[in-house]
Amino acid sequence: MDKQKPGARSQVYRRPSYFIDGFSQVNRPKPRQPIYRPTSTNPTRQLQTASFAERTKAYPPKVERPQAPIGTLPLAGHLVTQKPPRQHKPWLKRALKPVVIMAVVLLIGFGTWVSTSVIGSIDKVFHGNLFSDADVLINSSPLKESNGRINVLLVGDSINNPHNARTALAESIMVLSYNPKNKTGFILSIPRDLWVYIPKLGYSKIATANEIFNFHKPGLPSGGMGQLQQIVQNELGIPIDYEVLFNYAAFKDAVNTASGITIYIKSSNPSGVYDSYTHLRLLNGWDKLDGQEALDLVRAHGDNVSSVNSYEILSNAFNRMQYQRQIIIALLKKALTIKILSDPIKMVDLFDSFGNNVQTNLTLSAAISLLKTSAGLSLSHLQSATYSYSSTDPLLTNYKSPKGQEVLVPALGIHNFTAIKEFYRQLMSK
Repeated sequence: MDKQKPGARSQVYRRPSYFIDGFSQVNRPKPRQPIYRPTSTNPTRQLQTASFAERTKAYPPKVERPQAPIGTLPLAGHLVTQKPPRQHKPWLKRALKPVVIMAVVLLIGFGTWVSTSVIGSIDKVFHGNLFSDADVLINSSPLKESNGRINVLLVGDSINNPHNARTALAESIMVLSYNPKNKTGFILSIPRDLWVYIPKLGYSKIATANEIFNFHKPGLPSGGMGQLQQIVQNELGIPIDYEVLFNYAAFKDAVNTASGITIYIKSSNPSGVYDSYTHLRLLNGWDKLDGQEALDLVRAHGDNVSSVNSYEILSNAFNRMQYQRQIIIALLKKALTIKILSDPIKMVDLFDSFGNNVQTNLTLSAAISLLKTSAGLSLSHLQSATYSYSSTDPLLTNYKSPKGQEVLVPALGIHNFTAIKEFYRQLMSK
């Protein structure tokens, strides 16, 4: 081995200074780029004739190094500088949090109040409870029928009539009959002044049957409603499947909840109609009635028609019943078109009024089944009928009772309801 000359630099490999920090490349020289060296005396010509790969190799494209993603350590020798994420204002979160919590609590509380109020009123009307309400969602109740028809007895009483001390007197009596097979029906008015025999009372107006409170018989409701239903079935020949008894408050609230109803007044008097009993005055043609006006027309008596300010024939029971049927049909039409569920306050008020002022033997399941079954019924084709009075072949005629009361009796004679029963059978065949 040759000896090292004096003063010569040692050939021992020394680590360059730029490797002291493995992550820093500040002092590291830039790597050499391969340069294309043409051999021709004409470099420009040589470069033009070179292939694409050769030119790319001679002048490689500049490639930018991608930045490391957020949350990762930078690669060795790379300085990563990124913009810090935007910081939200902490005071805004602290302010919004209780507001959102309070809004959710109020919403849940309002929904609970609406649901409990409505369910409580519904159960009060249909005599239900929590278990029966849950059963409605699973099972449907079959409807009772009489000769292929569903007959509902509708009775409006004067339980809160300030003008009448006889609080349970039936002001309006109607039968709503529906044929679920051919989707047809009719509404029949029964005059409240019809002279009938009432057990324990003797002969009296049929309206007074609702005042019998000690009536009890299997298969019939107790009280006056059961006594009235028995007379309608036995004397008039109309089987009853369900009954609904409502007073003035329920009727008035129902019309107001429907935002009023529109009926057509047709009077022989050019001034329209006027009832001195309720002081109701309406013009001929279409009239929009609120709850109080509709109620006054339903219970119009036409008393004191001989006074100067009284006109029209509302004292005639048949004209009054005609408007009663028109009001019921208009209310049913309005109930099918309005969206009561869109106004929870109105919905609660309506069902609360029904819960205190409506009595029926319908269960909630039967009521829902009845609504589904009658969905195809056109109320425009719902026939409106009553017993004839002034025609050439009257079914009823005037009669003065032994006590001097003006009442109505069958044209065939007192307590002869043969023609009355035949009239119902003819209505069923239509």
